[in-house]
Amino acid sequence: MTLREPAARASGRRAPVLITGGTAAARHLALVVARAGWPVVYALAGATPRPNLPRHPDITIHVGGFGGAEGLARWLRARGIGALLDATHPHARAMPERALLAARRAGVFHARFLPPAPELPRNAPITPLNSIARMAVLLPRDARAFAALGARGVAELASRGDVWLTARMLSPPAVPMPPRWRLVIGARGVPRATIAAEMALLRATRARFLLARHSTGSRAMLRAAARLGLPVLLLARPAPPAGARQLTRTAESLEWLRDVCFS
Repeated sequence: MTLREPAARASGRRAPVLITGGTAAARHLALVVARAGWPVVYALAGATPRPNLPRHPDITIHVGGFGGAEGLARWLRARGIGALLDATHPHARAMPERALLAARRAGVFHARFLPPAPELPRNAPITPLNSIARMAVLLPRDARAFAALGARGVAELASRGDVWLTARMLSPPAVPMPPRWRLVIGARGVPRATIAAEMALLRATRARFLLARHSTGSRAMLRAAARLGLPVLLLARPAPPAGARQLTRTAESLEWLRDVCFS
């Protein structure tokens, strides 16, 4: 579903760039690419109500799925897309693989935009894990925990109804939550969290463990847990799809577009 069409462009010389987004870094990337002269389609899955969107006359917003890799490949060809920059969340797993496969089938340039992970607090009791399933195994019985894993991540913990869990997320999970769980919905829109505010939240919930993703959004919470000495079960970022070109900076992404696609 298209929400807003771009304004007419004088030159029309450059093929559009598809940016699959949903993060602040992705929105910034879309704005930079549009301001540099490329028409941009900024795509969202549609899972988040009232998402933040990049605003520019040459940015079209697309909300909804594409019908798998094959459907996306057809969409890319039909709209004459010149390049696909996959800037979905660093912890996304399905879309990065799908985007690479679709781009290859459509003959479209592709890169995975993956900004560097934030530096972890030193000497903090952090246990890196590759899956939420492993996190569920390691969490002690009847533990009190605070989770910053997103709705889908929290849903994967639903088997641990014994845990007293407070979970913060933008939208409710798709599965029923255990009686001992408390959900904090719609956390976005408040002022940027400070370490002191996150420490106060952890104290208020009497958390003894923090469950979090290694992502920019968890930076203040991770530092708060470190200052309180709370053990952290940390979900590591999945590796980019095998064979994908990885870009870590906005300027690098713009240079890549200039080098491989367009003059």
